[in-house]
Amino acid sequence: MIVKRLAISISIFIAIAASALAMKPADLRWSDEFPFLAEPAHSFEFFRDAQLASDDGGDTIAVWRRFDGIEFKVTVNVWSAANRRWGTQGNLTIAGSVFGPQVAFRGGQGWVIWTQETGAIRDVRIARYTKATGWSSPIAPVAATESAFDTAIAIDGAGNAFATWTRVIGNDTRVQAMRFDAASGQWTNLTTLSPAGQSAFHTRVGADGAGNAHVIWDRFNGTEHALETARYDAVSRTWSTFSNLGGIYPDSSGDLAVGASGDAIAVWDNAASSSVPSDYFAAHYDWRTRTWGSAAKIGTGKGKAFVGINQPGDAVAVWPVQSGDLNAARFSPLTGVWSPPITISEAVPSGFSEQPAIVVDPAGVATIAFSQNRTSYHVIYAWRYSQTGTERSGIGLGIEPRLSVDGAGNVMLLWMTTTCSLGGNACPPINRLQSTQWLADPPRRRRAAR
Repeated sequence: MIVKRLAISISIFIAIAASALAMKPADLRWSDEFPFLAEPAHSFEFFRDAQLASDDGGDTIAVWRRFDGIEFKVTVNVWSAANRRWGTQGNLTIAGSVFGPQVAFRGGQGWVIWTQETGAIRDVRIARYTKATGWSSPIAPVAATESAFDTAIAIDGAGNAFATWTRVIGNDTRVQAMRFDAASGQWTNLTTLSPAGQSAFHTRVGADGAGNAHVIWDRFNGTEHALETARYDAVSRTWSTFSNLGGIYPDSSGDLAVGASGDAIAVWDNAASSSVPSDYFAAHYDWRTRTWGSAAKIGTGKGKAFVGINQPGDAVAVWPVQSGDLNAARFSPLTGVWSPPITISEAVPSGFSEQPAIVVDPAGVATIAFSQNRTSYHVIYAWRYSQTGTERSGIGLGIEPRLSVDGAGNVMLLWMTTTCSLGGNACPPINRLQSTQWLADPPRRRRAAR
């Protein structure tokens, strides 16, 4: 009886998988290869919180949390664009459970940042990657006696890095930032950015090609929950005082994208209560005037918004709506205007689209990946969204898609799946990481393969 039920379950799973993959259009630029960059060595292992970043040359770093049966560890793998393969996964941590790893990769240099249990507190740890030497041992950028949370990291055009986190200081949780100076090879300039009096959460950081950086966070300022920001100026080597971009829904978080040119976009949602739809807002930082513009409403929906940007400053935002679809809108730095939102997913009666990820390539084409929840299984989709239209690809079964893009417009897509073929509650936690690429020049790929 058990064998019969198992065979039926496997048959159902295979039928679902075939149906999902059959939706993939004849777009040969999505590779038919689906290499695993991480698989479990033991049945008790599983993965969480994968992140992805590519440099201009196409090398890519993936980082995730791996449960080894005792605690979570930071685990990494590196994709070689020259060899077109993933390397060997390795751990950056030995003892102490880890939280929220984030990654940045630029000019052949990568950084991973996370918080880690170190006795009575959670503290910040950072590790560096270079193609010549590989991974450094993790360091604590600053000595601390209170816990830290909400890490983020970015790299500018000269190889300097910016790390941010929130730290318990007195009765508040406040945003702090440090800068890695590429010339001296040291982390310096510890600065507390958010004011005392109320706690701040959910930091995001981005850096441009000239060495400037932006940080956003949300904080109750005594009157309202607000999205706040501060900017690092490369000329004066100082952080600005914080400013308010607009009201934000409590316990929500904004997203930030900074282009190499110096343009930046922040997006966030706000609503009167959890029972009504959210309004989505965006603000643009213009590097020419060195000011943030006024918040512009770009749509309505329910859930977190995400934004991507390219070097010239072309940006695309994506957010969920009540119907189960996703909406997206484009921003032009030339006009300073957002397009009307369009629907980039198709809800089905039994499910809804969630967990969107977004990147924008040098030509201004956005790739948006998301997981469509079909109740008993999830399907990964990827949309290509240009000024001339959209194109959809069904990728496969999985959740939590992540994207990165290189300087040639090649897009890496990473998602999480399972070795289990039964589906539903019969399966263990997610314990595989799988990937594929959208290739900007598929004929060259085919020649290289021969």
